[in-house]
Amino acid sequence: MAKSAKDYINDGDFEGALVRYETANFRWKEHWWDTLVEIYKNFKEWTKKYILDFKNKIVQIGEAITGIVYKINTLFDRGVKVCYLFKFWDSCGDIVFSKVGTTEVSVQSRATKELREYQKKFDVVGVSVESAIDCGDVDPEGAESYCRAKFIRKYPGTYLKNDRFLGVNIPVEDFNNLVADYLA
Repeated sequence: MAKSAKDYINDGDFEGALVRYETANFRWKEHWWDTLVEIYKNFKEWTKKYILDFKNKIVQIGEAITGIVYKINTLFDRGVKVCYLFKFWDSCGDIVFSKVGTTEVSVQSRATKELREYQKKFDVVGVSVESAIDCGDVDPEGAESYCRAKFIRKYPGTYLKNDRFLGVNIPVEDFNNLVADYLA
């Protein structure tokens, strides 16, 4: 007797359900996609091997962002005035929000602190440190405020307190250009 979707879900058998999804006819395709999604969300180990493309309903081999990923070359020391762009990701590899901020502690410490804080309130499993710019003698809060104001206008209705933009994947180039404009 073939396993039911409930059996796959209870067993956390993502790869078994994936075979069923890939071989399902049109009538059953949505049913098996929903099964894959439920297993993926309930058994986090699958996020280390697969990425789900929810829009196109495709399963890709690869690793979702978990923990902290640094996309910058320089990790600034304590005391350096930095304006940064972080992006927070959920267990399905989708962006939860982009965050513009400042720090004078190390970028690593700030990313760790914020990841822990947001994991308590959101389905956040990872943060990518997209950009961190040394503001020199200029208070980084000015650059942060400038970026925040520009992004509030560009992405209306997405702003959350603490400089977060819900569901927005802010382009790094836009952030870098705004900070450079402010510091010029």
